[in-house]
Amino acid sequence: YGWSNLGNTQVAMGDLTSADENYSQAIDLCNEQQQENNNNKKCNDLYVLFLNRGTVRLNNGRLQEALKDLQQSDNLRQRP
Repeated sequence: YGWSNLGNTQVAMGDLTSADENYSQAIDLCNEQQQENNNNKKCNDLYVLFLNRGTVRLNNGRLQEALKDLQQSDNLRQRP
């Protein structure tokens, strides 16, 4: 959660480029953790990480990357 929390703080401070990098780091670590655990879901907030990074990218004008992240977030989100 450290990288995600740092990204959240950077968003609040207006440093969207650094926030993007830290959300990306959190996503990478989450994906690694899932691979190490044979895809057993241990990182339940991966969809939130993609949502946050997608929102940052949208605000930075990186529209195609934002759309990809937001779609990934939607696909990962567990719904009742």
